[in-house]
Amino acid sequence: MNSSRCVRRRYENLDSRTVRQYRFTRVMFGSGPSPYILGATLQKHVSQYADKYPSTADELLKNTYVDDVQSGGDCVEELISFKKEATRIMEEGGFHLHKWHSNIPELEEPQRIDDETLLSQASSTYAKLVVGTHSQETKILGVPWNKAADTISVGFMKPLGTMSDGPLTKRKMLSAINGVYDFLGLAAPVTITGKILYSEVCLRKLRWDQVVPDEIQRSWNNWLKGMEKCPSVSVPRSVVSKDVRRIYLHGFADASKLAVSAAVYALVFHHVAPVHQSLVVAKSIIAPNTCQSHGWSLLQHTP
Repeated sequence: MNSSRCVRRRYENLDSRTVRQYRFTRVMFGSGPSPYILGATLQKHVSQYADKYPSTADELLKNTYVDDVQSGGDCVEELISFKKEATRIMEEGGFHLHKWHSNIPELEEPQRIDDETLLSQASSTYAKLVVGTHSQETKILGVPWNKAADTISVGFMKPLGTMSDGPLTKRKMLSAINGVYDFLGLAAPVTITGKILYSEVCLRKLRWDQVVPDEIQRSWNNWLKGMEKCPSVSVPRSVVSKDVRRIYLHGFADASKLAVSAAVYALVFHHVAPVHQSLVVAKSIIAPNTCQSHGWSLLQHTP
């Protein structure tokens, strides 16, 4: 990506103080200004196509995260059109869209946007080496996605790895809990147990590599045994179907001496299909120490 902002200067001759200027022609990975330069460049480039491809340009502006694009549609023809137009828009700016994944198999195949340009998959990218294009399993921003079933999931393999990993320590507990990638909070009712046990270790002021007491280890192992019976949680990727009439969002919150939680559900009404209910996002955190000590209630849920 070209950029005139990335400039470095040095003295060509210290005696005459002659300055030689160098300009980077690509955004440097890891540089502080790089995220801004990337985002600003993409927005500037895509905005130029708002009149020619209004729908596709709007999707690219709203649904691009760093260098990943996510989009969808109600029919295959709509998705094919988006793929062709998005590829043309980005190609004209020097950005090559590849590694296409879809729950519609034919959309993963190479396609032509005109008589000369072939939309092809990248032949040797890290993501393709890890997950094949035609595999039924891939990831959306780090979240596992089963394209055949059209579900996303949260896995518990990291905590389960502590079952046979020697004595349990505070360091291993934190590593196991942070190993569950669940930014939507779909598995919040499961992971909160591990967080509560870790909180108890912190309250006892144990050192990082000190073996935790037997009673906490027993509770931790019971938690792991429960996850072993169900090593992942899967939910439908989409919360709506075709012909949506209206959508209501319902939020719930509650608290106890140990934890605070909140959840948002979507209630979707369709013209023909039945009413559909789905969890959109959830959050659970450990209650502050004062609440654990005095049993305060931070939130009250009113039906």
